Amino acid sequence: MNRIVIAPSQRSSERRGAILVLTAVLMVVLLGFVVMRVDIGFIELTRTQLQSAAAAKTDKIKILTISLGAGADTSLMQQVADITGGEHFNVPGGASISDMQAQLEVTFRRIANSRTLRLISDQ
Repeated sequence: MNRIVIAPSQRSSERRGAILVLTAVLMVVLLGFVVMRVDIGFIELTRTQLQSAAAAKTDKIKILTISLGAGADTSLMQQVADITGGEHFNVPGGASISDMQAQLEVTFRRIANSRTLRLISDQ
C-alpha cells in the first residue's frame, strides 16, 4: 500500500506572514482613527461648553467654576468664568483626600462669604 504524503508548501507560510503584516498595519490605522475621534469629541465638547458660557453671558449669568485635581482642565474653566464675568477657583491635586476636602471647604466659604443670597422664584 502506497501512501501519498503532501508536504506543506512554502506558499502557505508566506501567506501567514503577509497576513500578520497586513493585520499589524490595519491595527495601527484603526488605532489612529480611534484617537482622532476621541480628539474630535473633546473639541466638540469644549466648543459646546464655551457656547453655553456665551449664552449665560447673554442672559447676564455669572458662572463660578472650580477645577478639582491635577487632571482638571483649568484653562477651560478659567475661560468659562472669564466669558461670563464669573470667577475661577482651583483646588490642585496631589494631596490626600482630607487635604482636598479642606481646600474645597475653604473655596466654598470664600464663595459664600462674597455673595449675597437671593431667592429666585418662577412665580
